Amino acid sequence: MKKRIAFVVQRYGEEINGGAEQQAKRMAEAVSLEHNVEVITTTALHESFESYYTPGRSVVNGVNMLRFKSVSKNLIDASKYNQIMRDGSLDEQMGEYWAKSMGPYVPKLMKYLESNYSNYDIFIFITYLFYTTVIGLPKVAGKAVFFPTAHDEDMLYFQPMYKVFNAPRYMMFNSEEERKLVHSVFNNSHIPNEIVGDIIEVPKVLRAEEKKKEYGEYICTVGRISKSRQLVKFFLNYKKSNPGNLKLVSVGRKLGGEPESEDIIYTGFVSDDEKFDVMAGAIALVAPSRWESLCLVLLESLAVGVPVLVNEMCYVTRAHCDRSNAGLYYSSYEQFEMCLNWLLTHPAQAAQMGENGKKYIAANYSKYLMPPYLNRILEEMYP
Repeated sequence: MKKRIAFVVQRYGEEINGGAEQQAKRMAEAVSLEHNVEVITTTALHESFESYYTPGRSVVNGVNMLRFKSVSKNLIDASKYNQIMRDGSLDEQMGEYWAKSMGPYVPKLMKYLESNYSNYDIFIFITYLFYTTVIGLPKVAGKAVFFPTAHDEDMLYFQPMYKVFNAPRYMMFNSEEERKLVHSVFNNSHIPNEIVGDIIEVPKVLRAEEKKKEYGEYICTVGRISKSRQLVKFFLNYKKSNPGNLKLVSVGRKLGGEPESEDIIYTGFVSDDEKFDVMAGAIALVAPSRWESLCLVLLESLAVGVPVLVNEMCYVTRAHCDRSNAGLYYSSYEQFEMCLNWLLTHPAQAAQMGENGKKYIAANYSKYLMPPYLNRILEEMYP
């Protein structure tokens, strides 16, 4: 029997390429094949949360939308915000004040959740950090499913989070590592939960050979340049010790101040298809971040048969490497150099790692898995 399901997320749209927002979009589209889905979100496009989309109802790629006018997150003075960030232990009033500062501040969306509680069977809140979840989830806790996409960072330990993480009827996680982290921080293992992961789909046509001709032999990284600064430093050091034609292709918007080198290619923002083409032509994708709850670009790289090189300090990406046998990890420059040289000098083994990655994605991250996951949750919530 079809259920009426609301996804609540801070931003949503074809033009938005954020990790949790993209994940919400893939989930909503997959679940809409079997249930009546509506996404409750804001008019924001960027993380400043200023309005971009038109408020009201619309349809995006076959999914019904309800948007509320968003307000910029810059709602409190800097001195008070800095005090909150230093303190971390906030009372309920200051916790709400902090949530407003994170944004997007949408009081009309909160009123809608309260007045339409009976019109939906479940409310799925995606990502833990923003006002839409911190304030919204407790208002409909009796029907709330929480997908926190959490990783080990300072704000996870803020006092307001304890109420949020202990409120829902059900929880969904990206990985076993995320589940262990959340349970250890919030002592909430009594809440029924499921590991659902994400949905990875690859374009039917990949232009890997074209990218090899364009860039030559290269490794790539995808995402915010700010997360890749150590990688850039490591790569430049590598080139001093290992001269040759190898390039680093960095996919993502430049923020300014990035090191310039003839061995580093900054593509800027590219389309999703272009991103996959760059990945497919690479020797390896490097995922340097220490803080991930899933690491979508790592999974996308494995899906196109390209091995990964990750930061050993990130327990999530390291676990992907161990489970898939499709990646290596480093914790120092010396290990980075050793791993990269191994990939370059062992092409047959690297190719086998790529095949292992494809099998790992097919077994764990198919869009056809999402409706059964949700159906099991529904059966437990409505026996």
